Amino acid sequence: MVYSLGTRRGIGPPNPHSDVAIKVKLESMRVVAQDYDTARYLSTGTASYSGFCSDPRARELLDGIAQHGKTGVCNDSDDAWAACSPLYNDVDKNWCVDSKGNSKSAPNITCASSWKSTECP
Repeated sequence: MVYSLGTRRGIGPPNPHSDVAIKVKLESMRVVAQDYDTARYLSTGTASYSGFCSDPRARELLDGIAQHGKTGVCNDSDDAWAACSPLYNDVDKNWCVDSKGNSKSAPNITCASSWKSTECP
């Protein structure tokens, strides 16, 4: 049986699975970032995450977070990237993933356009 982590028809965000779906989308950013970095290296000879957050595959994942009623934020530089999103869970508050391997609760940051870090706190 396949179970969708997406928003169920007739039940808008938040639903009991919204936080899980948001975390899955953020975790998926890792694979997309690695593919992006590798493709840049193969085409230019220089590995870089610069521009990663504007990549259509990254945008698709961030748009998927928006379908759950939250706004994901992504920041990139030549050598690092980080993405975060608010959660519905009042304990975790935000979830953050980055190029350094962090994937964690980030209750002390505000995942909004003003957040400019390329590393999870």
